[in-house]
Amino acid sequence: MKKKFNYCFKRISDKIKDFIFRYNLGEHKKKIIVITLLFCIVLTSFIIVHNKKESAITKAISEKQGEKANENTKDDLPDETKDESIIVDIDGAVEKPTMVELPGKSRLDDAIKAAGGLSKNADTTKINRAEVLRDGQKIYIPKKGETNYENKSGSVTGKSGKKVNINSATDDELRTVKGIGPSMSEKILNYREKNGPFKKIEDLKKVDGIGEKTYEKIKNYLTI
Repeated sequence: MKKKFNYCFKRISDKIKDFIFRYNLGEHKKKIIVITLLFCIVLTSFIIVHNKKESAITKAISEKQGEKANENTKDDLPDETKDESIIVDIDGAVEKPTMVELPGKSRLDDAIKAAGGLSKNADTTKINRAEVLRDGQKIYIPKKGETNYENKSGSVTGKSGKKVNINSATDDELRTVKGIGPSMSEKILNYREKNGPFKKIEDLKKVDGIGEKTYEKIKNYLTI
């Protein structure tokens, strides 16, 4: 911009000088032309400087508004995007049975890792490491050969005459309930993994394949 301005100014100056000498103007007219030229130079310089300042101010305002918009967007994020922490009690065949605090929607595998990992005698066929945990949940990892572990975890089988916890039951435990076969058990586990713990027993009707008739048949054997 500056180079272009200097170039234009030089050309105008040369034209005026040529005009003055060619037509042999008097001193008075020469002064008028020089003063006019100086005025034009000052005015042009002022306009250029003013435009630069305006551009800088406009840019600064735009950047500030952009930052403010970003902050407002963050503040407006729905609460569900901010996972709350949960506390679970893990016991049984883990290295360090304890209560652990985990991020919301953590899996059983996260709790196992927080408890130092599985012990050598853990029976992994009776657990679902992809299970989504809920706050306040009691988890019991069974040992190999153990058969009465259900009473320790609170997730008991239907055959024992006690209700099965649909939020912590494994595939084998769900299938002990009369009316729940391999296919339905898989659908319940898939729904739980995708949507998190059931809020109420009636939510079972949201599982594909469980209608009112099936629900009435199995509801008395289940709990949350």
